[in-house]
Amino acid sequence: MVNNTITMKIATHNSATGEPGHGLISWLVTPFARCQSKTIHEQLNSGCRLFDLRIRKTNRGWVFAHGLWQSKCTAEDVLSLLNAYDDVIVNITYEGYPCDDYLPYVDWLVSTYRKVTFCQIAYKKPEWTVLKTYNYVCYKSGYLCLDWSSWHTWLPVPWIWKKLYHNHPVFSSDYFLMVDFL
Repeated sequence: MVNNTITMKIATHNSATGEPGHGLISWLVTPFARCQSKTIHEQLNSGCRLFDLRIRKTNRGWVFAHGLWQSKCTAEDVLSLLNAYDDVIVNITYEGYPCDDYLPYVDWLVSTYRKVTFCQIAYKKPEWTVLKTYNYVCYKSGYLCLDWSSWHTWLPVPWIWKKLYHNHPVFSSDYFLMVDFL
């Protein structure tokens, strides 16, 4: 008998950046925006269970975003996939200054995708602000934070830092470790 129990708690930072981008601008900025090389489905298959999802409202609906990069898929596409699992956790952040219908939209997501455990709901600008906490989950950052105190902030190319520092995260069963390029 195969044991499918996940013993390591794996989380990914900017989880949806491994999905295909939408449009020319997204294609151009992908090297600066991509924090994951795997799609959400591939991350699930690799054992990831906590997802850091950054969304933005566009004329195509609510899509994933990181800076100028935007995904082809919508938030509903990915949350439908995640909803098929019993043990998935998400943090949702509005990438930029939030619009008026952001919180009602997140409340709708929470009521629609009932198998997904929603944790923190936040927005990124003007400064990182948590708007709502549905559940508390212990996680630690396993990636190089670009917080303006480092020269890396001025050249934000996540895959370069992964290669330079040979980031080999040590996963634990006690807390989720949030990583770039799982």
